[in-house]
Amino acid sequence: MDAWTKPGRLPEWFERGRSRWAWGGWEPPEFYVRAGSLSGGVNGRALWAPKWWDYLHSEEHVRAMAEMGINLTTTHYYKGFGLRAEAAEMERTRELVELCHAHGIHVLGYCQLTTVYPETMLDEIPGLERHVQYGPDGAKRLYGKSCYFRWQGDLSSDLFIDYLRGVVTQGLEEIGLDGVEWDGTQYSCYCERCLAAFREFLRERYEERAQELFGLPHFDHALPPPHIAGADPMYQAWLEFRCEVMHRRLRELYAHTKAVREDAIFATYPHAPQLSRPDRDRVMPWVGDYLDLATAETHEMPRVTDDGLLVGSVRHIKQCSALGVPAFVTAWINDPSGYRAPRTPAEVKLSIAESACYGGHPFPATWANRPWQRDGKTLYLDPQRGPALARYMQFFARHEDLYAGSQSLANVGVFYAPASCDFDRDVALAHLQGLEQTLLQHQVPFEIIVGIEAGERFATELVCVPNQRLLSDAEVAALRTHLEGGGALLLTGEPGRFDEHRRERPGDALADLYGHERVTHLPDGRERAPAGADGRVSPLHPHLPEAHDEIAAQVIAAVPSGLPVEVVAGRYVGVGIYRTADGRVAVHLLNYANSQAVGPVSIRLRQDLRGEGCELITPDEGTSLAQGDEGGLVVRELDTYAVVLC
Repeated sequence: MDAWTKPGRLPEWFERGRSRWAWGGWEPPEFYVRAGSLSGGVNGRALWAPKWWDYLHSEEHVRAMAEMGINLTTTHYYKGFGLRAEAAEMERTRELVELCHAHGIHVLGYCQLTTVYPETMLDEIPGLERHVQYGPDGAKRLYGKSCYFRWQGDLSSDLFIDYLRGVVTQGLEEIGLDGVEWDGTQYSCYCERCLAAFREFLRERYEERAQELFGLPHFDHALPPPHIAGADPMYQAWLEFRCEVMHRRLRELYAHTKAVREDAIFATYPHAPQLSRPDRDRVMPWVGDYLDLATAETHEMPRVTDDGLLVGSVRHIKQCSALGVPAFVTAWINDPSGYRAPRTPAEVKLSIAESACYGGHPFPATWANRPWQRDGKTLYLDPQRGPALARYMQFFARHEDLYAGSQSLANVGVFYAPASCDFDRDVALAHLQGLEQTLLQHQVPFEIIVGIEAGERFATELVCVPNQRLLSDAEVAALRTHLEGGGALLLTGEPGRFDEHRRERPGDALADLYGHERVTHLPDGRERAPAGADGRVSPLHPHLPEAHDEIAAQVIAAVPSGLPVEVVAGRYVGVGIYRTADGRVAVHLLNYANSQAVGPVSIRLRQDLRGEGCELITPDEGTSLAQGDEGGLVVRELDTYAVVLC
């Protein structure tokens, strides 16, 4: 990746652990009316919807959010109808921003990157057809098969990108937004302009290797593939091209945002291996240099399902930590009734606390402002849900020092090899997920490592490489250097059987290390996550591998210095361990099965991390801390979330 320095700066209020976020109505009324359907669980076309909409823009509502401790919200700004068509609602957004600022709440404006509504946008961009995406069949790309009225703007069009620059400028200068949040980051266009750009990309990147990698003498007539095909070298280049276009355009919009206002927040999606969508591939880059805040759209709130599966957003949170950016989770509970909001205080608390346990990312209340009943009320006014939300948000407001400036003490890392995840994903992701689920449910603190550049070094003592079969020479060299420097490796399956272009090597790239004293090799792939009912591994409802006890024991034994903390808590307690900015050690505990408190949780810090005196910090009543055997500690009646601070 080419060197690039982020311009601008981040405001103090945005520091990790200081943001308590709630969705604030990110669809304009026109969208609900035009779509004629629900969106995000909101019946915005209902006759009672205007009353709810009025409440969302009232000072009564803004004051209530501030009193709960919420200090960041996302609200409607630009949906793709056009700056003129959305002018009235943008004025209402401006008035809402003024109210929020008066009560100490920062506001991000929700924007669509590629959606355009031709029925109104043609008034502002004549010839819009020349600036939208087309599929391999020559038909316009739509935002969903049934959305004939939602085209997708073409990121290769300078005119279209210039229009989005104007959206940013108006939002920051005239509306007063504190930042912009982009949705709709999709790009896969087969128009003549994009085809020409792709061929030029091939010439610049691969001209000297055209015969070696593609079996072609030149790229003058190269054809982009019409579908996902990981073994096709042209698909590999096509994916790389699309990600590069997206990356370049987001950097341009990021730089423009900071030029307009240097401390404005730029938020959008991070890279995301497509664990659950075989029809979708990655289009975002494997770095975090194009965003300040990542949207982790997981569609699954943390909980334990009726059939015993531990579900959560921990992977998305840790992936964003690996990119160096905070992530706010926009999630729902997905059960047989469909996607829904939390219904009980226990579900409310758990929906917020996961972000605290794993680093103090913005504490999310995605659901809080959704309609409740039909009289204009919102869900946080529910006497069951509202007090639990306020209790937790106010707790986090009082304890920002637990998170701001803290550093993870986890010494186990799980390595994501980009080529493996992109071009061997059904294998790579199943093994990644199985190992991660094992670590999570055996209380092994871990971090995710997203790729590594030549010359970089791994930060964790143990690096786990779960059957990442496609490894570049640079990645292989980094793993060897880590071992030579005193680190340890846990390798499973056939790591490095192929290079990053999916060309099979004469032998697995790391096979000669299997006998090393600090290398653990698990050849049989028992850490692979079992498939669900549909035959695929699902990140939404992950299963523990059958041999999880043995795998966890081998991981723990592979850490030369031992884990920073040993926790005994059954299979439904998550653990994070961090050093706070003032040097204290904080062990975060999360009870995923919080419909009932778990029994005693045993904690023993590694000798070098123990200090004099520990305290328990928790928003819940009934949870307590006691001295355990031989210098250990015991947390009794863990309700949902607690921190042992030493």
